[in-house]
Parts: sequence; C-alpha cells; structure tokens
Amino acid sequence: MAEYFDTYFFDKTKAEKVAKQFNIIDGIKNKIQLCYFNGEGQKDNCIGVPLDNLKQFFLNNSFRTPTHIDFTGSIYEDNEQEQDKIVELFYNIFQEIQVVKQATIAKLHKSYLSLEISKSSKNKIAFIGGKTQPDILKYFKHISKYFQYFNTLTLTQKSKIKMVLTIVSMEELYKFILKHKPQYLFFYNEFYPALIHKTIKHIYIVDSFRVCEKILDDTIAMQENKNIIFFVTSKLYKDILKLNNINSTLLPSYITKSQTLSNNKRKYKVLFIQNYLDISNYYLFEKVKISLLKKIQNNLLLLKDIQKALQDVNYPILDDLELNIYIQKSIISEYIVKKSKIDLLLIGSNWRLDNSKHIVKDSIKNSKKLYKQSSYVIVISYQLDSNEILSIIQQGAIPIVYDLREELNNYNKIIEDYCLYFKTLTDLELIINMEKKPKKKYDIFLYNQYKIENMVKIIENKLLDKR
Repeated sequence: MAEYFDTYFFDKTKAEKVAKQFNIIDGIKNKIQLCYFNGEGQKDNCIGVPLDNLKQFFLNNSFRTPTHIDFTGSIYEDNEQEQDKIVELFYNIFQEIQVVKQATIAKLHKSYLSLEISKSSKNKIAFIGGKTQPDILKYFKHISKYFQYFNTLTLTQKSKIKMVLTIVSMEELYKFILKHKPQYLFFYNEFYPALIHKTIKHIYIVDSFRVCEKILDDTIAMQENKNIIFFVTSKLYKDILKLNNINSTLLPSYITKSQTLSNNKRKYKVLFIQNYLDISNYYLFEKVKISLLKKIQNNLLLLKDIQKALQDVNYPILDDLELNIYIQKSIISEYIVKKSKIDLLLIGSNWRLDNSKHIVKDSIKNSKKLYKQSSYVIVISYQLDSNEILSIIQQGAIPIVYDLREELNNYNKIIEDYCLYFKTLTDLELIINMEKKPKKKYDIFLYNQYKIENMVKIIENKLLDKR
C-alpha cells in the first residue's frame, strides 16, 4: 500500500496533478493529502503558499504543516546540499511557529482558568467539535433544536476549501470560550482533560471505546469528576467507566420491529474482510510460508511460531513485531479462505480464487452496513476490544475471533463473552454449521438509534439536577 504525506511542491503542475488524486493519509477517511506549492491560489486540497510567506501562512491557518518536500522542477532538484538547506529552513520555520503558538495557548489557558462565569451565562451550552467529524456540525444543529432550558452555541471547523477538513485549534477554542463564557462545554466522542475548570462543566457523550480508554488513562478526570458529566450510548461503556468509579448516564435507544437485527433475516451468513498478503512473493519468506501452512493445520499459529520459522531461514531480525503480525495474518487468512468448507462473503484486494464458492468483492464502502447484513464476522486481531469488534457486535453480528488470547498481556474481559473463538478450521466450521451463539446476548450492543428529543430531555434534567 502506498504511503502519502502532506507535501510542499516547487512545481505547481505536479502539485495540482497529485492533489487531484485525493490520496488518503494514514488510512483515515477524510484525511486527504494536502499539496502545497510555491505560488498563489487555492483549489480543494491544492494550496498555494509562497516560500517567503511560509511562516505567516501557517501562523494564521490551522492546516496541517507539510512533512515532505518535492524539489521537482526547482533549481534545487539536482543539488543535495541546497536541498538540505531548504529542509533546514522549513524545519526552523515550523519550530518557530510551534513556539509562538505554544506561548499564545499558554497565555489563553491562564485566562481561561481565571474566567468567572456570570449569571447571564449559566444557561449557555457550547457545542465543541474539535476533531474532524464530517457529520458533527449537522448533529449539533439537530440536537440544539430540542434544548428548552439552555441556550446553545457551536464551534466547529468549517473549511472553505472542498475536501480539506481541518481541526479546531486550541487557540480558537480558548478564544471562543473567553468570548462567549458558557457554563457548559458539550463534546461528542472527544475528551479534553486540559480544559477542566473550577466552574465550567463538561458534558461528554461517549460513543467509542477509544474515548473510554482516553478517559480511563487520565487520573485527573476521575479526581475532578464533579465537574464532568458523562453520557454513554452503550451499557458496555457504562460498565467500563463504572469499574473505574466514574458514573455515567445511559442514553435511551429504541428498536422497532423493522430494526430488530435478526440473524435469520441476514443476507450473508459469514463475512470476512481481509486483503490477500502473499508473503511468498518475497523469496526469503517462501520457505517460511510452506512451514507455517503445515503448522496451522493442527495448531494455533502464534508469534513464537513465526519467529521460529524466520530463525530457520536465518532472517536477521526476529523481534520485528510488525513483520511477525503481517506474516501471521497472511498465513491465517489464506488458510481460512482456501481450505475452509464454508461459504463466505470475502472483501479484500488481491484475491485470485479459481472456481471459488466464495462471494468475492475488491473493496468496501460501508463495513457497518455489511456487519448488519451478516450473521457472523471472522476477525484476526490482537485487540479484543477494538472498534472493529465493537462495531460488529453493535450491528447485531457475532465476531468469530482467531483465538490469540494467550498472547495478550491485557485485554478487556468485558468483551470476551460476546464473541466466539476458533483455533482450527474444524472449530470454525463447527461454529458456523451448528450456528453457535456467544455466552452473553448481544442485544445490549444494538446500535443506538435515538429519539433526539428524549435524549435531550435526559441531558437537561441531569444538568438541572447538578445545579
């Protein structure tokens, strides 16, 4: 898979050509590659920044700074010494920008901590959309209509450039709060412990396990819990926070008959999303693949087995975790797809299966939709509490997880009973053929669909009680 980076081009034509590809960075949807060029003008993700205006531009804008420089078409193209000087120039400018911004933020933070909330501000709720979330502004506008006892205002980053989604900087956030002086800050799937204040209360709606993790990792949040009000969209999140003495309120959901996620009415019995990784394309790993495919027939394939196989071919680095997992996933995936007797919907690139009984598709646009249409989803993961597994459960499907639990030092056992596990193809086929179910019912994980007015009523009542 090609890696893309935010890049400064000296050649405007090349910048425009690359920008039109709308390359995704870090595999994150909506994080589109930014292509800067030495000149004027802006179109979509192609942005003109004259070299002599570099510092001023990035001081006054919240775009990501370039991490790479393309010297094509410049006088520096064939001169490495001059290229090094330009790289150093960029580095020094961005360091200066960072110092200036940090000083500004520190000053604003001090003003924020000493901010007094007047009586006229006690009914103000500020919706804060700090991160890039495509639907967050629409969500905030919708929810604000139903507040009866509180006035609402919104801060989100609205980029004027199509396809370029920037973030709300801490500087913008502090200036917004200091200007409007709200009594409450309202966040959806974000966590800002640095904003803890003596009188300004935080309202958090938690709809992601990763946000739960951030909350649990910050002891300050637990100590200052009186000024933080948590609302959760899943009983799972409520239980996780409760284990750490953090109280939260479960928001209501409703499931109509048409929305009931019955396994009997699902379009696909088994779903498997995995790209084909043929390690035998690399000469050194051809013998590794042969030995590991023999091993996996009757045994669980663990990382120690990968290291032993690499050692047998004299591979110099045995503890390269990324490579080990890459090889492990490759072998497990190929064995499941090519040797199992089950029919499955296979999503992924590079598969070449002659006379396959599987339904094979190259790409996927909406994994949650496919989870909702599938009874079982096969998962190979070292994160039992990953968002992938939670999403599968929330859509009413059952995760069948390749059982690597003995290699996990720490994993959240709350998730464990909502999944099924297999170590061999016989295990996997038995689960499918007998239509086995996990120990605990997954109904509580059904994706919450809110009646917004009921949700807001609960939030308002909670805030009024806290006064």
